[in-house]
Amino acid sequence: MSVFTGGAGLAFIDGSAGSQLLTAGSGIATIWGGAGDTVVGGSGQILIGFGAGPEFFSDTGTAGGNASVYAFSQSAGDRILLNGLESTNSVLASATTSNGNTAIAFADGSKLTLLGISHIDSSFFA
Repeated sequence: MSVFTGGAGLAFIDGSAGSQLLTAGSGIATIWGGAGDTVVGGSGQILIGFGAGPEFFSDTGTAGGNASVYAFSQSAGDRILLNGLESTNSVLASATTSNGNTAIAFADGSKLTLLGISHIDSSFFA
């Protein structure tokens, strides 16, 4: 598995080849994913585009991150991985929907917005 990590500045990470570990840093990152990728949030601002096939978003437990995911597809197997600091129920309880997008908060204060997703439930989590 290939591993790519963003830094403190602007970063573009192309993970469209799939089956890669893509970690955002503390800066502003744009990440394109591929089938089998795991995208790990950082403490910065992240725009993530998921591709075809199952992909995963994982919270690192690093406070302050704000990630937005485009093309998240629960039916294609995309899932959110929790870091063990919170339960699925507590994250679901934080969910808010606005303009067809659902935002959730993690125990560390970081946030994830699923663009174009107006409802989530426990099946969105692995």
